[in-house]
Amino acid sequence: MSPIAGGSHVPDPLASTTLSYAAYAEIPADGQRWEFLDGEVFVTPAPSPAHQFAVLRLGRFLEDNLPAFGQDAIAFVSPIDVILNDREIVQPDAVVARRSQVSGRGIEGAPLLLVEVVSPTRPGLDREIKARRYAANGVERFWLADPVARTIDCFRLVEGQYQTTAGGSGTATLDIADLPGLTLPLERLWMA
Repeated sequence: MSPIAGGSHVPDPLASTTLSYAAYAEIPADGQRWEFLDGEVFVTPAPSPAHQFAVLRLGRFLEDNLPAFGQDAIAFVSPIDVILNDREIVQPDAVVARRSQVSGRGIEGAPLLLVEVVSPTRPGLDREIKARRYAANGVERFWLADPVARTIDCFRLVEGQYQTTAGGSGTATLDIADLPGLTLPLERLWMA
């Protein structure tokens, strides 16, 4: 129990050693981004304008190119919960899922694509921890964009490991090999 003004107490959802969706759902809305990964809690503040610009542009690109992912594909941008399993809940920057995965709670299970825009304050979270946990949970495709370095790397899950399918920087046009015909002009992603 956590004390609040007036001596009252509210339940502390993180006081339990068992992190679950039920505990996650009890966290009060505080404007922070809460994620549970591999038994750990990660909290990050609101992202930078360059980060959000890239997220918005990637979301538009994904929405415009949904047929590349299949007829039942649907795209979202953050914030949206992706419930990989009961103990791993993330809020990726963009996601493409099957419509059948969408529930009242968020996206249920491993989606077709998760996109992370690297946070300069916690790059290891996106590049290492999330990449490892996404692979462990069977997320087929993972893209990592860095608006500071102006790079994007696209990965596909092959035998439990992510293999690079495309990568580019600056103003290059990226051909995404595992999604034939899909090209991404990178200059659209970066703030001037």
